[in-house]
Amino acid sequence: MPVEIVSGYLFVFGLVHAAPTGKLRILAAWLVFAVSLIVTPIFLLKVYHPKPEMRPQVWIASIAFPLWAYALGGPFDAPSGQILCSLVWRGLGRTLLLAGWAFL
Repeated sequence: MPVEIVSGYLFVFGLVHAAPTGKLRILAAWLVFAVSLIVTPIFLLKVYHPKPEMRPQVWIASIAFPLWAYALGGPFDAPSGQILCSLVWRGLGRTLLLAGWAFL
């Protein structure tokens, strides 16, 4: 996972998190997540120009982004995200999920 994507996500999400609580803030948090998710493979392909044998790494990193976002909290900690993720591990489970993916 490139540090540029995670850093940008954290920066913009920090700005969103500083906004007043409400539905607009939750919507903005999910929008930041969605845009970051879409931008990740595009960024990796355009900036790093991977050779054909390295292209699977782009998709591995693209799958890693939502795992990082989930582990960091982000929109998943908002009330709508808590409902969405109620059947998925929270807390320690986030860490284990991210660590498991990192060792694949």
